[in-house]
Amino acid sequence: MNRFFVLTGFGLTISTWSGAQTLDNTSTSITPGDQFTTHRSGTDITIGPGGMGMTWNYSALTDSLSSYLSYVSPANTMYFASFPTATVASVNVDGYTSYYRASAGSSEYLGSASNSHTTVFENSQVALVYPCNYNSTWSDDFSSSADSIWGIHADTADAFGTLIMPYGPVGGVLRIAFAVTFHEVVLGDTLTLSGTVIDFYKPGVHYPLLVSPPSGVSPIWLDGSSVGMEEAMHNAIGVDVFPDPASDHADVVFSSGGSDLDLELFNAAGAIVMRRELNAAPGISKEGLDLGEIAKGLYTVRITDSHGGQGVRRLVVE
Repeated sequence: MNRFFVLTGFGLTISTWSGAQTLDNTSTSITPGDQFTTHRSGTDITIGPGGMGMTWNYSALTDSLSSYLSYVSPANTMYFASFPTATVASVNVDGYTSYYRASAGSSEYLGSASNSHTTVFENSQVALVYPCNYNSTWSDDFSSSADSIWGIHADTADAFGTLIMPYGPVGGVLRIAFAVTFHEVVLGDTLTLSGTVIDFYKPGVHYPLLVSPPSGVSPIWLDGSSVGMEEAMHNAIGVDVFPDPASDHADVVFSSGGSDLDLELFNAAGAIVMRRELNAAPGISKEGLDLGEIAKGLYTVRITDSHGGQGVRRLVVE
């Protein structure tokens, strides 16, 4: 039944608020090389209502089981021929491999394979639609005819705010509710499961900070040592930089509520080597950086809004 909870890993209406965060492919989708440590809590959690500027205190989450997740290039896996459009894959210790596809418009689950069986969703499961902001809504149906699996989910980014985890608070978090109905024919009988999965996302972190499956299934939370978490805990503005490492040029992608912004580039000694004033429209914005005259080394990109909110991202120039 793990397939029912695939959405826990990943007609659009967008409403932007200065404290909300925007999810896009660059800031959110899992990429080859990503590695995460997750923990399964021993107790259920209370989700609470949606809305703006919420605070969710889950500092008492426990660790009853830890898992290590590693993502690789699909071309380097045994079953890539069955999933030629996949952009990333995960392989567990038993060789069970899951395949995903990320693009500028969405993040999708394509199926899975092992030495005993392959499940291909010819109608993939769309886990996220980009850009995704507070009040974004979408729906999707999925199916694997060969395995007699089908279903539908209706999804809403219903809240944003601060998520208090066992390792501390994380601001600018977007909560998404996935209402899922799943059907599978087993030995001639149709098994139907339905429920709501809740994910908490932070731009710049390529995995949900917290996943709450339907009632009766323990929540899963992301370890604070995972890549992107250190910066996420200090970022009120979602920021990502690509490519990284970069040589002559890099693009800074960030979310904005429409206020005036300052963009600064610091070297490893803390000196400002570049500064710009930006007036970004609400939503996702992109600012190009000319690095041709910048010395090689480690840098920090910082964006500050008129309310004092900040977003920080590291950048290597080589």
